[in-house]
Amino acid sequence: MRETTMLLGDGLVATLCVDGQARGTPGMEGLGLVLFNAGVVHRVGPHRIHVKLARALAALGVPSIRLDLHGLGDSASATGELDYGQQVVADLRTAIDALASGGGARRFSILGFCSGVLPAVNCALADPRVVQIMLYDGIQVRSSGAAWRSLLLRARAMRIDTLLRLLRRTGARLTARLHASDRADVGIEPGAPTPRSLAPALSGLVSRGVDVVIMHAGSDYSEVNHPDQAQRAFRSTGLSGLRFRFLEAVDHVVTSLAAQRMFVDAVREIVAQAPRGTIDEPGPVSARSVRP
Repeated sequence: MRETTMLLGDGLVATLCVDGQARGTPGMEGLGLVLFNAGVVHRVGPHRIHVKLARALAALGVPSIRLDLHGLGDSASATGELDYGQQVVADLRTAIDALASGGGARRFSILGFCSGVLPAVNCALADPRVVQIMLYDGIQVRSSGAAWRSLLLRARAMRIDTLLRLLRRTGARLTARLHASDRADVGIEPGAPTPRSLAPALSGLVSRGVDVVIMHAGSDYSEVNHPDQAQRAFRSTGLSGLRFRFLEAVDHVVTSLAAQRMFVDAVREIVAQAPRGTIDEPGPVSARSVRP
């Protein structure tokens, strides 16, 4: 494979990863993968998972670009002419243009890792070249049942005195959740993406033929800790046509080598199913952007 770090636009830094032997896997022709910051983590991703993803996909003939958004990693600060949401979408579309030019991609998959969920959704709304988005561990689907399961998971690793203190401290809150409805937005922090807040945008993307994949880690003490939890939450909104992956043995930041292998395998399988339809020319940024 060949990796090239480049300067894009007004100070964006990105690394293009392509297969140096120009091999291709049937069904993946013309596809490119866009990776960008998870929170404030450099474009390599947590525990370098973006690097490993890029190289695994390059071996299948799928080029990728790893981008530092403005103000993160090696990229310069933004000029301030656009608000944050508009700027992130503009950054991602610049990366898509570079991947099209340098990697020959014509259709694009975006991985939104944790805080990258909203940028991935908004970029897909703005750019018809995006045919797939993977939304990993950034959608809150808390429920009373999940809260109790999280407590039980923690209890397995606790001494009895520590467990008793935790029970005293959280008993009232958990009891309140137990009597609450198991709807999609129980216990959601203000501004966090939820199935209900994302449903209108995702419905439009699904109608357009975009493959929307909801992914959640399951091996740590996350509020999402059951294989059917996300499906139930989205079902309550009336939205259908999504795909779901519950990575039971993977923690949120993909720490262990075993977890990294599982995560790479999951993304590789998902990307192999990206839609292959005709791509229209990109249009102006959509006014329907989802805001935190």
